[in-house]
Amino acid sequence: MFLINSVDHSSAIGLLPLAVRFDLRSLTDTVVLWTSENFDKFVERNKFRTHSHDDFKFLLMNTNLSVFRTGIPVDNIEINILDAVGKTLTANQIGAESTVTDLLSVIRFSEIPTQSLCKLYMLYDMYPAFQALERSKLTSLRNNVLRKRRFSNSTKV
Repeated sequence: MFLINSVDHSSAIGLLPLAVRFDLRSLTDTVVLWTSENFDKFVERNKFRTHSHDDFKFLLMNTNLSVFRTGIPVDNIEINILDAVGKTLTANQIGAESTVTDLLSVIRFSEIPTQSLCKLYMLYDMYPAFQALERSKLTSLRNNVLRKRRFSNSTKV
């Protein structure tokens, strides 16, 4: 309870590895909620780059992860999460195809509307880490069968 009550902007990112390692589900849920509510700030400050690969993947896989702006989930959550992945991988200078593919495997590409594919290609061009994959492979990842996020586009509809 002490750790849950102490989650804030500065501690949320640092507490995730502890919550994952010791399977503290309430703490994990709190950290994911804080991350969702402050997602843009964390991306802007490049906070995700401090996570290990496994902890970052765990966060991305979480069905409660979302992107909120002024308390409301954004329309295209997966594009925003994909943008964070690109920025984090590029900042960490990761260019190995296997690592990039592994992290992209937890993105719900099927949740990205067809009309947003141009944004998908823009992100591909923007982040050198994504260029470890062929451009055509990015669209072939759209067949993910992951559980939908709690605030996914289809759930909102």
